[in-house]
Order: sequence, then C-alpha cells, then structure tokens
Amino acid sequence: MSKIRKGIAIGVIITALGVLLALNADNLATNWQMIGPNAWGGTTDPDKRHLYQNLGLLAAGFGLLLTGLAFYRWLPQSRAGLTDDRQDLGARI
Repeated sequence: MSKIRKGIAIGVIITALGVLLALNADNLATNWQMIGPNAWGGTTDPDKRHLYQNLGLLAAGFGLLLTGLAFYRWLPQSRAGLTDDRQDLGARI
C-alpha cells in the first residue's frame, strides 16, 4: 500500500470519527441518572456538548485536509502514470 493510499485511508477514518463525535455530542454530554425502576433521565451539560461538537468538527476538518493533501499528491502521479517508487527514484537522480 503506497503512502498516498495510507494517507487517504487515515484521512477518511479521521473524518468519519470526527463526524460521529460531533453528531453524538448530546449523548456524550448527558449525565444519565436512574430516576426509578427501569427509568433513566439525564441533564445535558451545554458546555460539554459544545466541546464535543467542536472537537468533532476539528477532527473532521483535519481528516478532510489530510485526504485533500493525499489527493493533491496523487493527481500528478495519475497523469504521469508513475508509481511512488519511480517518482522517488527519479527525484534522487
């Protein structure tokens, strides 16, 4: 697996995890308490919800940036038909 494919895969994974974190911020920020037999209730801390949303959006943005940079590096290679090894060998000469 080339460095570019690894970068794309890692970027997509980080983006997906960031989106999941941002979407589940309410559940993560809720303090669940038992209010009776088989009954649960909770209060959501707005500051924690905001923190989780921001962390999720930052992670998603970083993942998109990483994916974009990997695609940017991949585009010239796809036009030239060169692999990572050939391009690195040509750069050394």
